Amino acid sequence: GGDFHDDPLWLVLSTAAYLKETGDATILDELVPYDNQPGSEQPLDEHLQRALHYTLHRLGPHGLPLIGRADWNDCLNLNTFSEEPGESFQTHTTRDGVVAESVLIGGMFVLAAQELADISRRRGLEAQAQAYQAAAERMQATVLEHGWDGEWFLRAYDFFGGKVGSKDCPDDEAQILIEPQGYCIMGGIGVETGEARKALDSVKERLDTDHGIVLNNPPYADYHLRLGEISSYPPGYKENAGIFCHNNPWVMIAETVIRRPERAFNRPAPARTMIPRQTSFTAQSCSARTRNAPRSPSGGRSVENSRSRPSVANARSSPLSTDVPSDTQFSSHSLRLAPLGHELKPRRTQT
Repeated sequence: GGDFHDDPLWLVLSTAAYLKETGDATILDELVPYDNQPGSEQPLDEHLQRALHYTLHRLGPHGLPLIGRADWNDCLNLNTFSEEPGESFQTHTTRDGVVAESVLIGGMFVLAAQELADISRRRGLEAQAQAYQAAAERMQATVLEHGWDGEWFLRAYDFFGGKVGSKDCPDDEAQILIEPQGYCIMGGIGVETGEARKALDSVKERLDTDHGIVLNNPPYADYHLRLGEISSYPPGYKENAGIFCHNNPWVMIAETVIRRPERAFNRPAPARTMIPRQTSFTAQSCSARTRNAPRSPSGGRSVENSRSRPSVANARSSPLSTDVPSDTQFSSHSLRLAPLGHELKPRRTQT
């Protein structure tokens, strides 16, 4: 499947890591094709710039990045709504994705924009560096305004505009998820104002175990159409409160960012149970009461959110112009590339 909106930012982050390890800046001038199409080659540096434009052209009602099919957690499918048993969440046709937003991608964008600002500055491109730094600062403010839940970072907003990973979610839904607690802090969000320390303390209290940090707590007890594959697994299995070696180090890095290195590799867990208490099928979701739940693709009961969706057209207007050159556009027969400018201007998706 495709349309995972975190994908372009990994290119920026991995290139920055390569440059730090090798000092080989010539890679930025290497010609790389778009979509493996001969004749479309452009310097890697341009690909990096377009990666940031990709995110800024896909912002939701809160100004956070739209999630698309999913992000790093390819089982958090906020636009899929699969009702067919055995259907792949990774390839099933999604609904229009102009509302569901990812706080994780917001944190990733802040870090990636800072990295590209540093790369640009080292190449003597000061105006470009300032544009990327300003974009990072705007997204940082947006995450703090709309992605902070009081004690930790929200995970996302769903198709209906409801919160995912919030203290307001019921006991049979995840109230805290690991990913934004690591990446938002890696990007420096909340480090100076105290939110970062609170978030990591919440990770310690609510997600840490003797075997590592689980993805979410509580685990999902039922399948939710609006959440997708993450809620189709039994509690504690795979993406439903399993332990992943990829994002545990994000939290370790985040601890060093706030200058708590002693907690980066020493994380003994308090005693707790990760399995939620049994709840009736009338449990309240973050946005609405359960209604006429269909069967999940894995055969279990599901919980649907029936709340009407917010209007993207009524999203906060950006103080910036939206006449941004479009990012790379592909078709089966042609490739069209718009010229890139130094000024990064966010674009809200309109309905």
